[in-house]
Amino acid sequence: MKKLFTENIGLKLGSVAIAVILWILVVYTYDPVATTNFTLGVDIINGDSIASSGKVYEIIEGDTITIRVKANASLIKNLKASDFKATADVSKLSPTYHANIDVICTKSDNVEINIVGSAKLLAVKLEDLVSKQFPITVDKVGDPEAGYYVGEAIVKPNLITVSGGKKSVEKISVVKVRTDVNGAYSSFYVDGKPKA
Repeated sequence: MKKLFTENIGLKLGSVAIAVILWILVVYTYDPVATTNFTLGVDIINGDSIASSGKVYEIIEGDTITIRVKANASLIKNLKASDFKATADVSKLSPTYHANIDVICTKSDNVEINIVGSAKLLAVKLEDLVSKQFPITVDKVGDPEAGYYVGEAIVKPNLITVSGGKKSVEKISVVKVRTDVNGAYSSFYVDGKPKA
């Protein structure tokens, strides 16, 4: 029995080493590691914490990111951008108004995720939250049917409150609702979307 283990020891160790190498090659050749990129939109969480402090935020950078995903080829070929979730918690803003972007894979834990490029943080600008009322005017477009004219337009409600960043609200001079009167021959009602 002793002879079985001591004879040709170099040949036996070499055989074991070759077997291990072949096993590793088969494993990695059969399902090698691969990489691919996805572009994701970043979801903002806890945005109401900023609003509760009387501020609004505007995203300057980081609302979309590109990620590089590394995993076994068999897993990567079944992954889609919708299998990843990117979030930024704006309740944890740094003093320079940046928030970390966290990315997770909802389909598997066996993936390595790296953010590509410089946008690894969400950058925001804070402004004071203000509200201001504006009268709504009707912007009539088109021509009524021959022999008819467009009379008075009544808007309900006739005032609208606009809330937002101070600089943005100060830029508003008028709020209008666009109404198509082309071919009209009688009074009618229409739902419109006010635009500043």
